[in-house]
Amino acid sequence: MEKNNKNVIIQSVILVASFILIAVSTSYAFFTANFETTGDSGVSATAADLKVKFTDGALINATNMIPGDVATKSFTVQNTGSQAIKFKIVVKNVVNGFKRPQDLKVEIKEGDSVIKTGESFPTAAGPISDLITIAVGETKSYEITITYVNDPDNNQNEDMEKNVSAQVFIEAAA
Repeated sequence: MEKNNKNVIIQSVILVASFILIAVSTSYAFFTANFETTGDSGVSATAADLKVKFTDGALINATNMIPGDVATKSFTVQNTGSQAIKFKIVVKNVVNGFKRPQDLKVEIKEGDSVIKTGESFPTAAGPISDLITIAVGETKSYEITITYVNDPDNNQNEDMEKNVSAQVFIEAAA
């Protein structure tokens, strides 16, 4: 009888684990049906059909920065849906310990056109672009550049050789 109880318990555990696996797989399939990503990407949106491709992952990272150093991140966004989509480029998991964060400037290019420039790179998660619209079937290329600006009028020693990093995400507008 004790052996039968063990078998019932084992079968119950297997059955519950199977249901959980099916539920997780179904949820994952729902989200991947709307978003296709390549690389270590960050996509966050709902009810939008966006394909985001990072050539070398979603992390923008610069180590041991000195004035004049530059870090870049390139990616494409494609609208595979049936209507235009509005989105923002955001950063999360930001590491920016600069005492003078105003010395880190961000520039965003869409193709060859600069769409955002002159703003300081954030010290916390949030948007780094204005609202961007992408038409049906359109693919747009983006490049984010972080520059440690050389400011000879101010002492930048305390920030020399510091690191900055963030994960890039796309968030569709509601």
